[in-house]
Amino acid sequence: MIDKIRYWCHKILPLVYDDSLSYYEFLCKMNAKLNEVIDSTNGLAEAWEKFQAEIEKAWQDYKSALTGEWADYKAQMDIKYASLVGTVNTEINAMKSDISTFKNDISNQITEFETKVDGDYAGFTAAIEEKINTFIAKYNTEIAKIPEEISTQVNEWWQNEQNYNTLVTDVATAIGTTLTSGAVTFSTVSDMTNATAATLPAKTLAVCTNYYNTDGIYTLWVIVSGDVSDGVSRLGIGTGSTDNRTAILLSEHNADTLGLRGGTDTVCKRKLVTMCKNNYKYLKITSNGLNLHIPSAADVGSDSITPLAIYGTNKNITATLFLYSGNCNTIDSISTLDVTITGQGSTTFISRCAIHDCDVTPSMNIELKHVDFDNVWWKSSGLTFAPTAEDIRPIVKNSRFSVSLPLKVIATASNPNGITFINNSFYRPEGVAGSSSWAFIEIDGNAMPITLRDNYCYAGSESSASANMVLANCKNFESTGKAIICVGNRNEVGGASHPDTMFIGDIPSDIVYVNNVIRYGSVYALSDVPTTGTFNPARVMGVSHPIGYLRTAEHLSIEHGTPVTLTYPTVSRWTAGEDGSIALSSDKNALYKVTFKATMIVSGQTSAGKAKISLKGRATESRTFTLLSIMQDTPISLEFYWGTGGGFTVEASSETENMTVVIQESELLIERLK
Repeated sequence: MIDKIRYWCHKILPLVYDDSLSYYEFLCKMNAKLNEVIDSTNGLAEAWEKFQAEIEKAWQDYKSALTGEWADYKAQMDIKYASLVGTVNTEINAMKSDISTFKNDISNQITEFETKVDGDYAGFTAAIEEKINTFIAKYNTEIAKIPEEISTQVNEWWQNEQNYNTLVTDVATAIGTTLTSGAVTFSTVSDMTNATAATLPAKTLAVCTNYYNTDGIYTLWVIVSGDVSDGVSRLGIGTGSTDNRTAILLSEHNADTLGLRGGTDTVCKRKLVTMCKNNYKYLKITSNGLNLHIPSAADVGSDSITPLAIYGTNKNITATLFLYSGNCNTIDSISTLDVTITGQGSTTFISRCAIHDCDVTPSMNIELKHVDFDNVWWKSSGLTFAPTAEDIRPIVKNSRFSVSLPLKVIATASNPNGITFINNSFYRPEGVAGSSSWAFIEIDGNAMPITLRDNYCYAGSESSASANMVLANCKNFESTGKAIICVGNRNEVGGASHPDTMFIGDIPSDIVYVNNVIRYGSVYALSDVPTTGTFNPARVMGVSHPIGYLRTAEHLSIEHGTPVTLTYPTVSRWTAGEDGSIALSSDKNALYKVTFKATMIVSGQTSAGKAKISLKGRATESRTFTLLSIMQDTPISLEFYWGTGGGFTVEASSETENMTVVIQESELLIERLK
């Protein structure tokens, strides 16, 4: 700010009397003009200060707005970051909590063990294994909950050697030993079991980077004092009486970590026998290409065992089971695997062996004494089903059989439960030659009831134009009471010849045969039971709701004036009283179709006349018809619809004087329509 010049010279009177200015006048003019310049300059300074103030205010406003937006953005980023950190910390804290619990449990168990000194090692082993298994179960449960992204981060963290050694050191500290470089590491499990006490003392963690040689099977073990080994998940270390130690497996128990991959055949069999004897029921297979040598019953001996349930993590896991000749009692079930079965000669499974959700490629003959198949693709021949009396519900369902030889059903009268085939497909590969008669299943008539329902049979080609591809070849049906239920099956051949039946051989008389289909050329039709074979079976074609068949005795004579109530000593899937009474539902809304079939002749003095068949119960339904003497063995078929509620009897009578009706044979078919 410039101060103005203060002056006191003021022109009042002219100092000269011409047009020129005197020095004093000029001085006054200059003072006045200079003050104007000062005023102008001072105004410019004020404007500049004002401009500076406005610029500063605008800058501060901009900075405030930018700071606010940054704060909002930072707050949002903090929230997202805090959420991510919270999620990760929650999972990590859960893991730390489990590890802390694990460390405390191990510490407590070790303390108790050390106070006992010469105490019960078996009890200690059971306790520590329970704790370890609980930890593993909890750990697996928690890992399963972690999202895939977090799981990847945890796996990356775990692979970090520094993080891993820190964790191992923490666990080792909890069991009373301080490790300077993490766990003691060995190349193979064999190296660990041969380690000296100086190299691998008790209360130490051991890491084996291979189980055998360079197989890459990683395992983690805890070393304890005492001989508490079982040879599978608890391995003995040291040989001296004062040097005995045991390594307890901390990793997940599966076929790889239990040392079943890469070892010799003898080692594999020995471990599996030990597992069966020590109640290792479940054997998990997690990776492809495992070759298991399955012990035979002779390998087990007379010891009590728990058979193994062998299963894969998914159906694409491949494994090979090598079986030995004779009996096998070491497998309880095989599931969720693509399994190849090979071995020496033939093997009989004398214990229960359920096979579910498996693709099976056999290269040997297998006989199953207990039958439980579900969703199995059996890719070759050599299979025999031979259920025993102890097999409560032998069943084969939802399975596929690609075979070049028939499946065999060998059962005896000691098997009261028979065998059931439901919703299976039987396929004969293209190009496999066929004989004049070829069956997909062989049924031994000594078996109890056989049920065949909703099965599909297909043969790609056959060598003989006269070949019959049938569902079953029946053998040894020498008496009644050995029933076959055959419902909803389909038989199809894609070659030059075509089947005309579902069965060949000794067809049983006690058969329920409903809605079965065969292919004639390009036409599908409901099929009939053949009349070939030892028996003349009852025939049903296209029946929707069969109740049962009844058959009278032969050569019944019925004289005029004396009606006869027919009795049915031969019954299939039905019950009739000795007096001929047939019990039905008392529901008056029920409706039955009753078909009477017979062959009849006329006897006596009359060559022609009337005969009558009546159903008698709450009501009476009758059919009268004419018989001629010249028509011997005339087939008669009469239909009744019975809906009065309750049962009935069948009465036959001669309606013409001096005429006797002779019924050669008659059958009764009952169907419930509603």
